[in-house]
Amino acid sequence: MKKPSEVPEPSENWDSLRNKIIGLGERSLRKSYYPELQRQLEAVQQSEERFRLLAEHTHDGVLILEENVIQYANPRLDEILGEATNDLAEGSMVANLFAQLDLELLSQAVSTSDEFWLMRADGRNRYLQVRCFRMQLDEFGDRTYVVVTDMTAQKLRETALERRVQERTAELQRANEKLKELDQLKNDFISNVSHDLRTPLTNIQLFSQLLEMNKNPEKRPHYWSILHAESAHLEMLINDLLTLSRLEHGRFPQQRERTNLHQLISQELQSFQARIRSKQLQVTYEPPDNLPLLMLDTHQIRQVVVNLLANAIAYTPQKGCVCISCTAVADHEIDSVCLKIQNEGPPIPQEDLPNLFQRFYRGENAREAQEHGTGLGLAICKQIVEQHAGTIAVNSNEQEGTSVLVCLPFGAELG
Repeated sequence: MKKPSEVPEPSENWDSLRNKIIGLGERSLRKSYYPELQRQLEAVQQSEERFRLLAEHTHDGVLILEENVIQYANPRLDEILGEATNDLAEGSMVANLFAQLDLELLSQAVSTSDEFWLMRADGRNRYLQVRCFRMQLDEFGDRTYVVVTDMTAQKLRETALERRVQERTAELQRANEKLKELDQLKNDFISNVSHDLRTPLTNIQLFSQLLEMNKNPEKRPHYWSILHAESAHLEMLINDLLTLSRLEHGRFPQQRERTNLHQLISQELQSFQARIRSKQLQVTYEPPDNLPLLMLDTHQIRQVVVNLLANAIAYTPQKGCVCISCTAVADHEIDSVCLKIQNEGPPIPQEDLPNLFQRFYRGENAREAQEHGTGLGLAICKQIVEQHAGTIAVNSNEQEGTSVLVCLPFGAELG
């Protein structure tokens, strides 16, 4: 007879069975899933190590954020921002960095890029390019990668290049304007020379024909005097043109010597006495005391004095006054001898003053007075004075009339 099978106690049977099942499950999981999880974990760790190695040696700053918490910042980012990147506390450089970004745009886009200037805590400005990338981790959160590139040196080079281009463009524009001005001056010069040469030549031809045709001996002296005057005018014009051309091109060699400017002025005043008496002018000139000698080209400075005296006498009305002074002055540590010639003629219009030293320029007063001249006298004076390192200026108003001031430096030339 077969014995019935033994039935274990309930508590012992169920506990033992559960343990066996759990043991079998753990061994099965360990054999099948644990190695794969281990390999995945190791791969993740290796990937993170490679990322950190790359981030720590890159030229750009790298920042990783999760839920507005800094998870990682490489050392280069600290160098760029000038301080340690710890958190997003208010006032920190990384907070200032994010204040420049369009966070709303970043929340809507996968990536953004922007460039701007950022002032660091040490007061140094840095020009940064900031690129942001957003990665969704799960339905509850995302991760933001921020790459910061310091472009300050490149921006400064670009700014310097732009400035040099602008400066060069401005120089070219000024050079172009100068060329246009020179071209206009050339055209004006040719026109004025043609006109001023044609006038005396026409008069010479006309009165030569009249002299030949007219048999009346009483008129011959008059014709001869006109021919002589027009010839002298033509000769003066040609000489002035040659003088100005030589001065401008440096082909007028100077022969400087110790010169007493007072004696030179006194000598030239004597040569104008006939014209002074004919107009009944009062000319005042008091010899200065202890006037220093100057190293001058006497011939050139004499030409300046003659031109200025001739203008002052020509434009002073009958019985008017011409005042001459010559003094030693110190202006801005430059010792100079200043010659001032003042007359009571009609004031020069203000619009004429800037043009007085241009070649062939004859202002309104000269045209109204119908004074003969070439329009080159003051241009020649300016060239001579400037070649002596001096200055010349004209002032004119209703109260004081017209005055010309010439200042010539002294001291260094005499040794």
